[in-house]
Amino acid sequence: MALQLKYSDQFGVDHPDAYWKLTGFEYSSEQKIARLTFSVYANKDAKEAGGMNFAIKQFALTGAEFDQVDAMLQAGFKSQVYEYAKTKKEGAEGDEFIFFEGAKDV
Repeated sequence: MALQLKYSDQFGVDHPDAYWKLTGFEYSSEQKIARLTFSVYANKDAKEAGGMNFAIKQFALTGAEFDQVDAMLQAGFKSQVYEYAKTKKEGAEGDEFIFFEGAKDV
């Protein structure tokens, strides 16, 4: 998924089929901030061919916007991450162990 919105680059060239892709997401529950980073490409084909992005657009989400993102994460992503963490192996091959083995959901 991505967004399509015309973009004019720093040289004044218009890109009518500009392709905006979410390329970064930062989240801090302690600082209560989330950041979204979108990169813009000439079009979808350019992105899929490994082309370079022209620019980025970032949004910092705080306050009610952070609370909204946090609620979305709580509803799905975070519970999936906790379940995944309980299966994640670490250590050298043959000496692997699951760090959160036996952990309780609280």
